[in-house]
Amino acid sequence: MGQRSIVILSVAALFLSCIRHGDKNENDAAYRTKEDVAFTRKYAKGFDIQQREDGFVIETFSHSGNSEWSDKFVAPYKADHNFSQNAKFLPVNINRVCCQSSTYLAFLEFLGKIETVKGLCGKQYLNNKELAAHLDTNNAREICLGEKTQTETIIDINPDIYFVYPFQSEEVIGLEKKGVKTFMIAEYLELDPLARLEWIKVFGMMFGEFEKANAYFEEVEKEYLQLVKPQPDKEKKFIMNLPFGDSWHAPSTNSLIISLLQDAGLYYCFQDESGTENTIHSKEEMWQIGAEVPYWVIVANRPEGFTLEDLLAEEEVYATFRSVKEGKVIFCNTMVTDYFTYGVIEPHVLLNEIQNTVEGKTDTKAKYFQILK
Repeated sequence: MGQRSIVILSVAALFLSCIRHGDKNENDAAYRTKEDVAFTRKYAKGFDIQQREDGFVIETFSHSGNSEWSDKFVAPYKADHNFSQNAKFLPVNINRVCCQSSTYLAFLEFLGKIETVKGLCGKQYLNNKELAAHLDTNNAREICLGEKTQTETIIDINPDIYFVYPFQSEEVIGLEKKGVKTFMIAEYLELDPLARLEWIKVFGMMFGEFEKANAYFEEVEKEYLQLVKPQPDKEKKFIMNLPFGDSWHAPSTNSLIISLLQDAGLYYCFQDESGTENTIHSKEEMWQIGAEVPYWVIVANRPEGFTLEDLLAEEEVYATFRSVKEGKVIFCNTMVTDYFTYGVIEPHVLLNEIQNTVEGKTDTKAKYFQILK
């Protein structure tokens, strides 16, 4: 997911509307094969999978104080089922999908379903050349221009499902009226790295690959939990990111990235603040804090080969930061890494790399985080 998608998510937080989503007739004669799977939701708060004798239900919904919305697919195993005919039925064979976010690509690729992607919003922003080439081979099309979704392109693709964010309700309703099945995915609203990863179970269930998805989740969960520090170390305080104009937007203590960094043993300088929204501080305030705290974590889009010298050229006062003096600026360059795509399904890799940087280890093969030099 590129920088454009970050803006979209910020807009979503402001304009998320109350939606009740999921009424559409379905008269398909084919049915899902019943699978004996054991579903347990351990961390995620935004979805549920309900297994019944006559089929299963996948539901996604709001949580943690977000504006109310929900979406639901039902999948009967037989003609003699008790689902309402007004329900939205999950296609038996999903061969063509469109995606509003590139984060869905990581789930689909792992499950061996990347060839189903025929449309993507922000296709031109993909950092991974191999993935971009794969999508070109699939004849996947760009379905967004600027901030606007290309409705006619999506209709022309005729996807079995269009995976969307839970906002832009009028646009989604308009597509549904024109025969496009949509499904709301909101893994980005989760507040824990393992909770976000757990959404792989949703895609696994939909594509008939639940066992594969669940096995991967359990493998990563085990590795991640083995790495987690018992508690953040107050001697390892950190600040986060860079200013925007005259303001410095600091992530909420309840955000996913802060949860990840605390699991790595770092202590957030705004740990005592509450709420789920970013907090805004003046640059001058952050300069004072930066002069004192030992770590500075930056996730930003910068040119390939960006160095500490380049960072100091942006603002001379950074040279007074303790993290700069001590060589403890931890950097993830979203221009050249797959942080917003594959980082979703590799929280254990993210955690391990952050811990390596904190411990002063140099890993030239790190995928996401390194000490900025």
